[in-house]
Amino acid sequence: MDLTSDIDGWLKYHVALVSPLVSALYKHDCDNYALAHDKETLRIMVRAAKEGGRILKAIGYPKRQPFQFNLFYWLPEILSMKALQGLLRSKFAEVAYSLHAKAALDEMREIADEFRSLIEKASIETLNIDRLKDYTAEYETAQKDDSENT
Repeated sequence: MDLTSDIDGWLKYHVALVSPLVSALYKHDCDNYALAHDKETLRIMVRAAKEGGRILKAIGYPKRQPFQFNLFYWLPEILSMKALQGLLRSKFAEVAYSLHAKAALDEMREIADEFRSLIEKASIETLNIDRLKDYTAEYETAQKDDSENT
């Protein structure tokens, strides 16, 4: 268990890590096993998490939290991707990430939108975060289309 005196910073770093993961899952209709095989999207996801960390540091949140977030900075990109591949190939990822992302589309969109306001404060280019947000919009459109057709 992590204890922190800066819950606001912890939550922001959590979003910086989770939001790219969720967007990447939306690209694959919340199929974590498919995402595990998509190396290009995994690369974008790792880079987006790093961008998110740079944003937070730039606006005054210097301590990366939770501690695991540091791995995206310390490890070479390929090792971060391999670690994510292994995680995404698990039943744990299916339940904890995919099913949650599918059930919480509104929440995920809202936290991504809130993080966008932090990006605007930092004035830092976020090419990878921007690429991933398109997947969320496409997934949301597909979900609306599906609900209208049923």
